[in-house]
Amino acid sequence: MGMYGWSRQWEWLGNTLHPHYEGSKASECISDDRIILHTLMHWVFGRDGTGNITLRSVHTQLIKQNLLLISCLEDLTDRCSKLKEPVSLVTADGSIDCQDNPGEQEVTTNHLHQCEVLAALHLLSPGGNLVVKMFTFFESSSVCLLYLICCAFSEVQVFKPITSKLGNSEVYVVGLNYVGREEISVTLDELLKHYLPQAPSMSMFALEDIPSEFVKVVVECARFFKEHQENAIERNARLYLDTSEEAESACQIVQELVWRKFQVRNPIGPIPTNRRILQVDVRWDGNVHPDFGKHKRWSGCIQRLSVDKKLDRISELLLDFVEAYASREHRDLYYKTEDSILENLRLVKGLPFQQVGNSRFCCERSLNLYSVLSSLKCELVSGELLQNKMENKSQKVLYLQGNNKTDHESALSDFNDDTKKLVESVMKDYPDCTFLIDEYPDGSAGPAPSCDVLDRLHELLESHSLPAGATVHLTNMPLLTRLQNGLFVVLSSCFKNVDLHQTLYHFLNSGQSLPPVLKLENLNLDSARRVLDALKDVGWSRGAHKRGVMELLDTFSLIHNDSHKVVCRYNSNLMLIWSSDLLKQIKNVRENPIYLADLKKQLR
Repeated sequence: MGMYGWSRQWEWLGNTLHPHYEGSKASECISDDRIILHTLMHWVFGRDGTGNITLRSVHTQLIKQNLLLISCLEDLTDRCSKLKEPVSLVTADGSIDCQDNPGEQEVTTNHLHQCEVLAALHLLSPGGNLVVKMFTFFESSSVCLLYLICCAFSEVQVFKPITSKLGNSEVYVVGLNYVGREEISVTLDELLKHYLPQAPSMSMFALEDIPSEFVKVVVECARFFKEHQENAIERNARLYLDTSEEAESACQIVQELVWRKFQVRNPIGPIPTNRRILQVDVRWDGNVHPDFGKHKRWSGCIQRLSVDKKLDRISELLLDFVEAYASREHRDLYYKTEDSILENLRLVKGLPFQQVGNSRFCCERSLNLYSVLSSLKCELVSGELLQNKMENKSQKVLYLQGNNKTDHESALSDFNDDTKKLVESVMKDYPDCTFLIDEYPDGSAGPAPSCDVLDRLHELLESHSLPAGATVHLTNMPLLTRLQNGLFVVLSSCFKNVDLHQTLYHFLNSGQSLPPVLKLENLNLDSARRVLDALKDVGWSRGAHKRGVMELLDTFSLIHNDSHKVVCRYNSNLMLIWSSDLLKQIKNVRENPIYLADLKKQLR
């Protein structure tokens, strides 16, 4: 991005779904955070930390005014009031991933567009301009939104940029010369108070409130863009079927002519450094989303397959991912800890969530694969039973010392069968070792955001149960959230170094699905005392995630910590192992009615 024809310092604020808020689904947000990481001071994610402009929250002052306001709008309004100049331009380019249901894109995205426009009308100064992305205008909700925009601006234009794909329905609505919030304050307040809470189920205006001439203009506009889209789709379909050299040559000629014309109108070249909006290098710092070049967008396609075809496709993908990661296991992954991070501890709160939907500390596709399998299990087994199981479940952590089989059998009595099998493998492969093991998930939901294993380690350090020089092994616990990762980095700094034992190569050769193991070596009691004091100073206590604590260390510090590669590889391997076990379970459900009946019996 660059600035042209503007001599003054540009002030800007942005809002989007927080890419690091793990409660959002991966399909809902963009994981590429290269710009955001270096411009955090310009972004507004709301007091709940989600960045979700469609979520509403009741604020004390607003209750007195009898108003219901969207959460992020509160912060946006406050931040905009502190800018040196009033807001003169709002651009709204938001959308929602509609791969699973492409035919309902307009309906799916409408509520987001309504919130964007209402936010813009609150933030813009008189005479300001609005650019908002929309799609087709076939639904009453879109007609109503266009009418609101036309009432608020002196002039409204609809156009499709030359760089927008001809075959999609994307258009941009441009509102020029805003009349000002004071002129439409009554309407805005009524919409926020009465309409937004019921937006998905009702129209913004009654049909008789909208002039018939306006509806005719919208119909003509919709028809104009629809016909161009149809022509583009028909042409693409025709060219796809025509594989002749003549057709290919004709396409290349057209592409060349269009490119030349575009270059004349819009000369493209490198942006001079002094004109760049972001004057830092935005290369991926510790890229955690490696592209193996084969499966960039697959989850939406999988959702439209039959169950059997889904399982076949997922099996192929899982094998590809496992092989890709297993091929890298010849490289040892470890790091030496540091306690300088203790200076940066602080608790940041946000909106609590029950399951992890995305993570900055895991290969995106590995986590998505587990999420798809979890959803598939809910389809095959009663979703209500699984939900009840998840709500009533209490997380359990197993603490193993040495190799006393009798003690372990007694401790395992309350754990599920998968956890018992895991303990057998651990006792065989790691004899006489100290272990903290999280209970094996049943696959009824995404990974949990709890820190139970780490809280247990914290208790062991507080109670002086571990001697100087002790080594502790951790396994089967996700480190997907900022909180989990941050607490792990802090507690691991009590030890001299951390070593990752990867298990995918072993899994490929033996079929035994042992989760990866994190080995914390050589406990330093002085370091432990400093860590415990630092956690006490910031008010750390067990179950922090339930109270909405999102961070202990900021994301930037975690990404640039030596632990980053180890944690990312650990999480990615763990998700692949869990996915493999869940896939086996789902296949058993499909092939064995008795297994399904037993599973439902356990869930009741």
